Amino acid sequence: MKFHVIDREDWNREQYFEHYLKLKCTFSMTVNVDITMLLEELYQKGIKFYPVFIYLISRVVNNHKKFRTCFNDEGVLGYWEEMIP
Repeated sequence: MKFHVIDREDWNREQYFEHYLKLKCTFSMTVNVDITMLLEELYQKGIKFYPVFIYLISRVVNNHKKFRTCFNDEGVLGYWEEMIP
């Protein structure tokens, strides 16, 4: 997995990043998703839910760079080319 360093001086989100980095707050969101059809399909095919759930979440994360943005072990801001659970 390759880590891409973000050039914070040329990053269009730097102002927002600095603002929220200094705040002692968190943000979370919850939404109800109807997975009835998925569960029925998995049951019919004899497939377990958890591996499919991890696969689907991984697909979403890997399709959005914002979800892969973090600090690496050296404290440098960047994003991973790919996230693997």
